Amino acid sequence: MLEDELKLLFVVGHADTTSALIGLAEACNRAQQSYMCFFTGEGVHQLADPSQALQDVLNKASPAVACQASWISRYKNTILPVDEGSQADHSLLLAEAHKVVSL
Repeated sequence: MLEDELKLLFVVGHADTTSALIGLAEACNRAQQSYMCFFTGEGVHQLADPSQALQDVLNKASPAVACQASWISRYKNTILPVDEGSQADHSLLLAEAHKVVSL
C-alpha cells in the first residue's frame, strides 16, 4: 500500500451484511483500492462458514481481523479463519483508517 493511499476499513457488526461486504470489496478490488476488515459482535457469524466470494474478500483484506471474544462466545471450538484480535486492535485499525464503513 502506498503511504498516501486511502485507507478504508469495513467494520462488520451484523450477520446479514455479507452481500454488502462482498459488493463493496469487489468494487475496491476493481478500483485497486486496498481495504481492511474488522468483524465484531454478530458480524462474526459471517466467518463461520464463509462462501468462496467471502473467502476472496478475506484473502484480499489487509488485514482481516475478528474480535476473539465475539468469536469464542459463539464458536468456542471452531478455528477462526482470519486473524484473532480484540477491541484494542479495532481501535488501532480505526486510528489508521481514513474512511470507515460500518456494516
